[in-house]
Amino acid sequence: MEGPAGLTLTAFNTSILIILLTAILLVVRRFFSKQSSVSTYETLLQGLSKPAHVVLVEKNVINHDTVILRFALPSRNMRLGINIGQHVRI
Repeated sequence: MEGPAGLTLTAFNTSILIILLTAILLVVRRFFSKQSSVSTYETLLQGLSKPAHVVLVEKNVINHDTVILRFALPSRNMRLGINIGQHVRI
């Protein structure tokens, strides 16, 4: 017996099974990654409208208009809390 596109019924069932297992694994991975990040880290700048005080750890002068500044957050269990492409004002 043949299924769609001339595949045998067992090959069609196998491909459906692989697609379903991949979807289930992606959902489980997303669930556990959100759960671990929420319970493990605090965020410094999430919903913050006042200045956050941090300590300057390192200053590397690259050239006349470029400086790399490295700051320490108040706790080792803390993330900055901004998305990629966002910025902070110093």
